[in-house]
Amino acid sequence: MQAPPRRLDAAALVLSILSVSPAFAESFRLDKKFDLATGDRFVLVSEVGRVELKGVAGRQASIVVTSDRADLAARYDFRFDQGAGRLKMVAERKEKGLLSWFLKGGQNGDVRITVEVPRGTPVELESAGGGIDLSALDATVKASSSGGGVKVADIKGDVALSSSGGGVEARLVHGALRVESSGGNVRAESIEGGVYADSSGGSVTLENVSGDIQASCSGGGISINGAGGRVKAGSSGGPVRVSFAGGNSKGGDVDSSGGGVATTLDRGAGIELDAASTGGPVDCDLPVTMEGHVSRDKLHGKLNGGGALLRLRSSGGGITITGR
Repeated sequence: MQAPPRRLDAAALVLSILSVSPAFAESFRLDKKFDLATGDRFVLVSEVGRVELKGVAGRQASIVVTSDRADLAARYDFRFDQGAGRLKMVAERKEKGLLSWFLKGGQNGDVRITVEVPRGTPVELESAGGGIDLSALDATVKASSSGGGVKVADIKGDVALSSSGGGVEARLVHGALRVESSGGNVRAESIEGGVYADSSGGSVTLENVSGDIQASCSGGGISINGAGGRVKAGSSGGPVRVSFAGGNSKGGDVDSSGGGVATTLDRGAGIELDAASTGGPVDCDLPVTMEGHVSRDKLHGKLNGGGALLRLRSSGGGITITGR
């Protein structure tokens, strides 16, 4: 009788795997420091890695690139240029095209670009290799990503953000905010200024905005809470809900073809209301002085003697007007 095949024990199996597996690559690290003068800008254009930037005290900029691939420098050029009031970093693939991606081993592994700059430094970031996370600046910010989402927080200055690789989030911005996304949801909260928000990849959610709002969406609904200024909002992808802050009588234009419209007003606000729906009834619980013909799907009247016009339209559902 033939003897049964001998089994490898656990230790022998591990040794067997290690004997044929390549050695783990050493990590890559690039560390640069630069002195910046007051008013100098920082510009980053990168084709690789996630970017994390924050403002710090002092006048020195620190840039650290890390990766779990030891051959990152063979795959990418890292260039630095300082002069004429600007520090610029470029991270660019040495060989272009799909074939070079396969020949070089495909994925880049875990690559991070960590940047610290003086808090007063204006910043411009462009990433095609990963998302962007930016915080603690007292200056203008421009950031765009095609490789991931964009997040900003604690910014004292105007902010412009765009993403085709993920969603966009902004929090604690003291300045005007412009947000565009085709890769995910847009969310912004605690904005001391006006907001322009557009999304074709998801919903738009805005919380506590002191200035005027212009919001559009084709990938989901729009939800606005604590609007301190005039609101212009339209969606073809879902419902639109707008809650105005107390004392706000600035009116606006709210429209949806993808769902219903709901708005909440301060009962003491002076507003002229013009609401019409082809997708459902118009319901209002406020003491509006009606004007013209009254019907189930239309309302035109004045709240507290009238004031700025609030126009509401829906072809995707009904319209609800409530007070607080």
